[in-house]
Amino acid sequence: MKNYLQTDQQMHQMAQTIAKFNRSFVPALLDDSHTNLYFDRVGNKLYGRWVQLDGSRVIMALNIERGCYELLNSSRKVLKSFVAYNQTIAQVENEMELFFPALGLKPDGFKADLHYTIPLYGWLEQPMQPIVKEDFLAWANVRSNANHACEALLGYLQMEGEVRIWPHHFDTGVYLEANPHVGIGFGLAMADNPNEEPYYYLAGYGLNSQSFDYSTIPTLSQGEWRLTKGWNGAVLAQPLAAQQAIGDFIKETLSFYIHPST
Repeated sequence: MKNYLQTDQQMHQMAQTIAKFNRSFVPALLDDSHTNLYFDRVGNKLYGRWVQLDGSRVIMALNIERGCYELLNSSRKVLKSFVAYNQTIAQVENEMELFFPALGLKPDGFKADLHYTIPLYGWLEQPMQPIVKEDFLAWANVRSNANHACEALLGYLQMEGEVRIWPHHFDTGVYLEANPHVGIGFGLAMADNPNEEPYYYLAGYGLNSQSFDYSTIPTLSQGEWRLTKGWNGAVLAQPLAAQQAIGDFIKETLSFYIHPST
């Protein structure tokens, strides 16, 4: 797990450059979703969002196996790659800034700090080191499972939604409004305090004056409820949990939020 946590932290740091690209060139949305990402297990890449150019479009990706950022067109052709490993984030972003005008993009503000902060992990001023293949594959499997788990939730509720990685907390998650009274947030979060390993979370958010009586929560066969001053919901501290276990966690937790027995 130690190697996984280190890989997760390094990916979190490297994802911020894509978030900056999104912030600079994707039309802003109030929920910040224009800055988020997607992990593609087929190509083993972290993608940002499409940026519209004059008559074409481009997307930034982090090719984790090759250790480089890529700018790809709609045909998935790599227009330009930027070596990431053994360079600092600042060096890579300087190189990008010089290239953007060739695409007709104005780089003003690209390197500016984002509107949130993340842990520095001691790497911001240090060259990014190559990720060992075994460590990357372990990380990729966990994040791929998270993609499938989010899709399973959408399928269970028969709703549409985007499965994305949010650059601030670096969770793979999905948010949807299950009905006019309940919003649902579900996903896989990074290890934090008090969780020493990545964990699934599911929480409901009252809409239109809806509130929840947490004194009536059901017992979970998978996971546990976590009731705090800042957050109420359920967690499943098993990043490699079987799909059946994750499915039970989803069904049992949702039974409180949108399928009340009374």
